[in-house]
Amino acid sequence: MECCKQLTKSPNSPSPFFRIIVLDYYDGAKAGILQCQICSSVYKFDMIDWDEHQDIRIFTLSELPCQSFEILISICQEIEKPKWPQWVINWQPNNITIDKRTQKILDLAEPITMIVVSTNLSSEIIGATDVTSPQIIHDCDWFSYFNLK
Repeated sequence: MECCKQLTKSPNSPSPFFRIIVLDYYDGAKAGILQCQICSSVYKFDMIDWDEHQDIRIFTLSELPCQSFEILISICQEIEKPKWPQWVINWQPNNITIDKRTQKILDLAEPITMIVVSTNLSSEIIGATDVTSPQIIHDCDWFSYFNLK
């Protein structure tokens, strides 16, 4: 298993992300934060595309301060106990206090630094590339870019 910093050099490799907090879910993870098992880096992730079967998903990664992960765990434990490797939070409607505290953490994210392709972020990374320009994120056909069509 490679560190998250090496993902662009190791397509079709085991995922280094051993703890994932899923904040948005639809037939799989859509958004949340995750942590690298090797270097402990923490990232916010957001799904930007998926295939027609909703199996292969394209995600953006934005680095967060390392303490963000533990802070979010303490917030989410007010709702339920952690379940690893992927903890899908069962959000309670209208819990404004938890929503605001969670959003404060997500707002600390740096600009997007990487695009990753996966069917399950805790098991395998199909491909990854560094992001050099924010414009490329929405202008690129990622399935063609990663030869997935």
